[in-house]
Amino acid sequence: MARVNRNEISLYEEARDGLISLFQQTVQVFIGLLLLLILTKGNPPGFLVGFSFIAGIIFVAFRENKRFTKFIARKSSDLSQEIIFSETTTAIESDVPEESLVNLNNWLQGTINASAWKTVDVLERAFGAKLVVVRSDIKRGKVINFETDVGKQTVILLIALSREANQTIKVLIQVYPSGGEVFLPEGLKFTVLEASGEPVIDVEGKVIEAEAKTNSYYIQRRITATSGKKFSIKISLENINVIQEFIV
Repeated sequence: MARVNRNEISLYEEARDGLISLFQQTVQVFIGLLLLLILTKGNPPGFLVGFSFIAGIIFVAFRENKRFTKFIARKSSDLSQEIIFSETTTAIESDVPEESLVNLNNWLQGTINASAWKTVDVLERAFGAKLVVVRSDIKRGKVINFETDVGKQTVILLIALSREANQTIKVLIQVYPSGGEVFLPEGLKFTVLEASGEPVIDVEGKVIEAEAKTNSYYIQRRITATSGKKFSIKISLENINVIQEFIV
């Protein structure tokens, strides 16, 4: 399972910045020595060589101290953001009433359980996720928790609705990573089910489902439902299934 978190990205950036800084300092010291040789016609006095050597050490130490100070300040800022992220996440996940059946027609009429289904802005601020959705009449997301063998995993189920003719609604189903992860867990899958529990089949005779591959930022499928239609979304990770039921 290939996964990248914020700490790994931070370490990569620090290593990259360190190499760039080292290269820049090497070039600057080399230019200084070259100028010294040119000015002294290739025969610099011993005291000047010693002075240049000491000046070079002081220069490198000053630059590294300045870079390290910036790095510590950036890490402190990131830590503060992580604390805010953790507190906000706890606030969102606690005391959220479960809905056995979500009425999507009520969403279009402005009636939404806001404690369970959050706006895109709230989810992005709380989880640092980048939720990419097409234009729609309304969109809401919900945090889904999995207790796996490697610990707690969270993803975001996002539903975007668009009114169509003849009392039909287009439903865009998306699942995004959460909990500071960049990619979805490999193998995470969602399947759209009929009210009977059987998988929904599209016009091509294929099951309507989507599965995360290596480095999947999100997965999605789109369905069209008529008024009164019941369906559910089963999200699976390892041997754990979470099912959310809907009615149009």
